[in-house]
Amino acid sequence: LSSRITINNCLITQNTTNGGNPSVHESYIIMGYGGDSYGGGIYSTNSSLVISDSIIDKNRSSGGNVDSPAGSSGGDSSGGGIDCDTTSTSLINCILSRNTSTGGNVVNDQSRGGSVYGGGIRSNNLVSISNCTIGSNNVQKGISPNNTGVELGGGIYGDYATIINTILWNNRPNQIDGTTTLTQPLYCDIQDWISGGVGNISLDPQFVDSVNGDYHLRPYSPCIDAGMRIENLLTDIEGNARGIKGVLEQRGDGSNYDIGAYEFIMRRNAVDSKAWEMYE
Repeated sequence: LSSRITINNCLITQNTTNGGNPSVHESYIIMGYGGDSYGGGIYSTNSSLVISDSIIDKNRSSGGNVDSPAGSSGGDSSGGGIDCDTTSTSLINCILSRNTSTGGNVVNDQSRGGSVYGGGIRSNNLVSISNCTIGSNNVQKGISPNNTGVELGGGIYGDYATIINTILWNNRPNQIDGTTTLTQPLYCDIQDWISGGVGNISLDPQFVDSVNGDYHLRPYSPCIDAGMRIENLLTDIEGNARGIKGVLEQRGDGSNYDIGAYEFIMRRNAVDSKAWEMYE
């Protein structure tokens, strides 16, 4: 398409592409359902996918339930928000929040409940994540009499990941998981993180209201100015300039980039010139 289009009040469902270089920019992908087990919001295969300045929220994938003889298993599920199969993926200035991947249930006590991988994103190829906020995503294995099945990677489940300036918080049961090599995160805020790495912290990011989907940073967030400069990443998800000095002390690499999708912006309160309020 070479012209500008506007789509309002529509349901776009059960679409697919195989191959090519798809991109998603300045989009809301909300409350999608991956009924075939993979990718509640986005499912990509054999592609090079770029997602930027977008919100992927409240999507879900689900494995099928099974009522059959012993030895069977509930349907596995992956990528509540995004599932990337043999796809190299770049996420820039994105929010992945409140997505869920659920395994299929079984009734036979010798059967396995469906396993689940990656509540926010699951990838079996290269994935690059820069200045994103990945929060409150969830994986839940299928119900079974013997409580079998596995649940891995509430935020990210990936084989090869580069993660920079990104918040991973309140994802269940853990923030990051994978089968092979996860590149050491840089300048990230990761809940319960104990594996070191340059610039990484594990402090409450102080979101404004994550329960209701507001992942802006409060004025006392430890993520302010705690990131590193990324070449050609000049604005945040809302178009605000990156590198705005938000605190007096030096944090991060000194570039004043914030960790997460939102750059913290302050302005004077018009009523009380001594007060500061958050600019959204």
